[in-house]
Formats: sequence, structure tokens, C-alpha cells
Amino acid sequence: MENARISGDLVPHVFGSEPIIGSWDPHHALAMERELASMWELSFVVPPDHETLDFKFLLKPKEAAAPVHHRGRTYAAPDRRHA
Repeated sequence: MENARISGDLVPHVFGSEPIIGSWDPHHALAMERELASMWELSFVVPPDHETLDFKFLLKPKEAAAPVHHRGRTYAAPDRRHA
């Protein structure tokens, strides 16, 4: 994820349709890590039997559990079994 406008103590998180990324519960979202000044990264293992992995980004303060901002768009990662 690239965005130079994330500042202060906000950290992008990912949450979505699979338990590994919170089962749509933003309190279980995975925190991304800053890779460069304007680039954030997150790696996790996707279950081999998934059909589609839907996810959203949200911003949380480093020290708080409550989400600050949900981005409205839902993203989908395609099923790699049929690629």
C-alpha cells in the first residue's frame, strides 16, 4: 500500500473475510508495517481452500484499539487455485 498522507500515530490495518484477517471484525485487523516513508507492507498465509479473499483497509492509532477510519471499498484477491 502506498500513501504518503498517512501521518502521526496512524497505522494502516487489513481486515476481511477469512479468520486470518479478522473475519470482518476490525478489532482483529492485522497491522501493516512501514517499509519506506510512503509504503506499507503486510504478509500472511492465505488458506489453500479459499475461493475469494475480500478485505478492507482501516487506520488505527498505534496505541488504541478502536478504528479511526474505514476505507469504503472492499478488495478481492482472486482464487489462485484456478490460475
